[in-house]
Amino acid sequence: MRWNLAMLMFALAVMSLGACHTTKKADDNAEVSNTEPAPRTEPSSAANSVIEEPADPGDDEFCLLPPEARDDDLGGKIKVGQVAPDFVVGKDDKGGEIRLSSYRGKTVLLFFWATWCPYCKMALKQRGSINNLGVEVRDMDDPQLVMLGVGTSIDETPAGQNAFLKTNEMPWTFVHDEGKEIENKYGVLGMPTCVVVGRDGKVQTYGLYRKESFQGPLLEYLRQECVSNAVYK
Repeated sequence: MRWNLAMLMFALAVMSLGACHTTKKADDNAEVSNTEPAPRTEPSSAANSVIEEPADPGDDEFCLLPPEARDDDLGGKIKVGQVAPDFVVGKDDKGGEIRLSSYRGKTVLLFFWATWCPYCKMALKQRGSINNLGVEVRDMDDPQLVMLGVGTSIDETPAGQNAFLKTNEMPWTFVHDEGKEIENKYGVLGMPTCVVVGRDGKVQTYGLYRKESFQGPLLEYLRQECVSNAVYK
């Protein structure tokens, strides 16, 4: 009797252990849904607002600034931001009087030069850097950049300068600065020197053209669309 009772208790214990350690899950063969309930969201006050697209960078005209002025290259007679000293000198190809202030509304490049200056001759010869720029301006429909060559009267004559210009087929306006009138007004110390006068008649920059750190940025600035073809406001 005791043996039968012991066997019964042993059998019940084995059944209990089997139920606790089974690896069989009730849902192993059940179909699993991949659809989860959508999370609850609170109403947003910006739900009906209009999202504005960022402005296209191409919408605004990108303009280079003129290169930094070289104060040591001039005698301190002019400064950036001041109205450029006016002058009247010579006649243009059409017989009209050449006056700086008559170009108001356009960017003006004053190029001070001499035939005895090797750097001037390199820039002004055919396919020279300034000559090339002059050809580009000449071929524009409505150029807003005026190039004005100012030839020094130091050891120079109008006839000598004109011969050089004719030989190199310079396509822009040149004048002979008799008595260094313009040079003295602007404090020019060496050749070639450039002065850029803005459309408002004020000095934008100046410096010796033979310095590559000034020459390269200057040409890039003068060639840009917003200088050459800009509408005066």
